Amino acid sequence: MKELAQKISEIAARARTEEDLKMGVEPLIRERLGVQDGIEVQPEYEKQTGFRGRRDAVYGHLTIEYKKPGELAGEDNINRAAKQLARYLEKASDDATEEALKRVAGVCIDGKLIFFLRYWPAELTHARPLRVKRQLSLFNAEKAEGGFQLLGPYPVTSESLEELFRYLSALRRRPLSPEPLAEEFGPGSQPAQALVGAFYQALTSTDSGLVKALFNQWEYTFGVVYGEETVRAEKDVPELARGYGLPKEAGLRYALFAVHTYFALIMKLIAAEVLSLQQGSFAPSLIGQLPAMGPVELKSQMAELEDGGVFRT
Repeated sequence: MKELAQKISEIAARARTEEDLKMGVEPLIRERLGVQDGIEVQPEYEKQTGFRGRRDAVYGHLTIEYKKPGELAGEDNINRAAKQLARYLEKASDDATEEALKRVAGVCIDGKLIFFLRYWPAELTHARPLRVKRQLSLFNAEKAEGGFQLLGPYPVTSESLEELFRYLSALRRRPLSPEPLAEEFGPGSQPAQALVGAFYQALTSTDSGLVKALFNQWEYTFGVVYGEETVRAEKDVPELARGYGLPKEAGLRYALFAVHTYFALIMKLIAAEVLSLQQGSFAPSLIGQLPAMGPVELKSQMAELEDGGVFRT
């Protein structure tokens, strides 16, 4: 993704108009979707809206608007571009009901900066995703009382482009229900094997006195709760190792501690998101912003989550 970000930066440096930028970037997007994500798309270009406007590029329910390089540098320009994109999305949703608006999203890019626009339902408008500076009201308030939330703008980097492709990949989004969750995050899944393996490696090689103390505390509680059952569980270690990408000779307690840590993290993320959706909550949406963060900011937000900051808020 770094290479793609560099290519877009080079295109922006040469481009004189938004059309130059679009003609340079669109083939890169289509190539990336087809080669790496395996998504076959037929985007529509310059698609007419109902109020004498044309959407630059339309990928199903996602609209991408291009601006002249550098045009998103000013606050007024950002507001103007966001309002224009919000109008496009409202018209694109046909009846502009909340159910229809929930399915659309927008992206605006000038080659240097990029922002995302998504609809926030009326019952959730009190919840503010991180970095959201403004909420754009719909122009037909009788049909829907929510608004579009602006996320960004962010510099065009590998992280913000990953977020763009998550929006594009959502064209084949799966339902949020127990079976897909288990398939996405359970034993054998890529996240489970990558994260549990990383946690296990970090745990077994750490020099941190705090980590060791926490593990010993957990180990004592684990022994009290499960007692002699842990002896019988030793025979399940090979299956546990296969499911989570651990060494065949993995120690049972180290492995289970890593697995518990992994699922605790997932539950914290889900709990934080659910909390942000509650009436009267001042907690922002965390999950919506994590994918676009760089390593330093991501680490800071994870530390804040572990410290309970979002829950105290």
